[in-house]
Amino acid sequence: MEPRADPPFDVCLSFAGSEREYVREVDRALQERGLQCFFDERNQAGLWGQDLAEKFDEIFREKAAYCVAFISKEWVERTWPTHERRSALARALVDSGYFLPVRFDDTPVPGLRPTVGYIEAASTTPELLADLITQKVTWRQRHAYVPPYPDRVFAALYVGADDAVEKERVVQLAHSVLSELKDMSDEERAVILAMLRYGCPCSLPEELHIRLDRLCRVAKIGRAVVERTLASIHALGGLSGEIKEDEEGCTIVSVQWIDLAVGGPGGSMLGVASALVSEAGTEVCDHCYGAALERLDFSRASSLLDYRSEHRASWDPESCPVHLRAAAHAAAAAGWEMELVSTQFRLRPAGARDFIATPLPVHEDEECAQREYEELLAELLRAGLAVSAGSSTTAPS
Repeated sequence: MEPRADPPFDVCLSFAGSEREYVREVDRALQERGLQCFFDERNQAGLWGQDLAEKFDEIFREKAAYCVAFISKEWVERTWPTHERRSALARALVDSGYFLPVRFDDTPVPGLRPTVGYIEAASTTPELLADLITQKVTWRQRHAYVPPYPDRVFAALYVGADDAVEKERVVQLAHSVLSELKDMSDEERAVILAMLRYGCPCSLPEELHIRLDRLCRVAKIGRAVVERTLASIHALGGLSGEIKEDEEGCTIVSVQWIDLAVGGPGGSMLGVASALVSEAGTEVCDHCYGAALERLDFSRASSLLDYRSEHRASWDPESCPVHLRAAAHAAAAAGWEMELVSTQFRLRPAGARDFIATPLPVHEDEECAQREYEELLAELLRAGLAVSAGSSTTAPS
């Protein structure tokens, strides 16, 4: 059974021309926060040649998770806002909380009860309103969802902040991964997600592998199910796998995944798929992680949508590996965001959209750790953070 998909827009914006400048700033701020937003100026190509009465009814009644209505006298009286309002309020009859009013004045709205909570535009900047909308949107569970700006995936893959081409390629591959997962049977999807969640990443992006007995145990999947899946996934295109014996006699399951889509970005999808699945579990318990994967909800691949991680602001630098503490203390003093995940230490300059990431040492080689630390220092200095270059792996400042 294919997982149900979320509507294409997180939010649609209904407004009159007199409020366009304010709404334009809200839309810009929502884009920066990684939300998919319907705003007529950015959707002109899609609307061109369409029956707008039919298209707007579809968008405001079916195609968004929430509708934000910017209420004013003009909004109540004009033809197109009235059309949008009727469609949105029809949806609100069966989806309580869908209609989110922002008032510019106290004009009564036909069909809207006066007891519905609203935001006062006069005392709310576009940036603050975008924050409130983002909080509202991120509290919901999503289905079959890849965020438009998966910055945690970019960090996991060490994509540079200025590498727009590679970011676009990663996003395209992420959507290809989601499409392939949706096309799988429930049984196939469970096996592949378990491989991506528990498999050894040391050979990425070429392959993932795991001992068969461990896969069956941690994923609670029978051997016959794994064997059937590996026999059937070849029909999915670029995904393939095998069961083999290693040199120590252990039975190993391995998978490979390349992009075969015509006109696609090409290359291996396995690295992107592994990062997408890994980041879906960032800072959540195993139960919520597993539930998110069942929904194919990869929203936590974007920290911009993560309003449940306010603790990052007070994160303790002393929990870092010794050789990274100097950078962690300097970043904390500068108000940078920090994340410590299974394989990476991540720092984000205040106001930036991307993390600067460095691998956590998986070895006892002090020389390698020092070299990685010096490379991180160079990146942090370029980003404007002063960290003493004299800091060492054994005696950080």
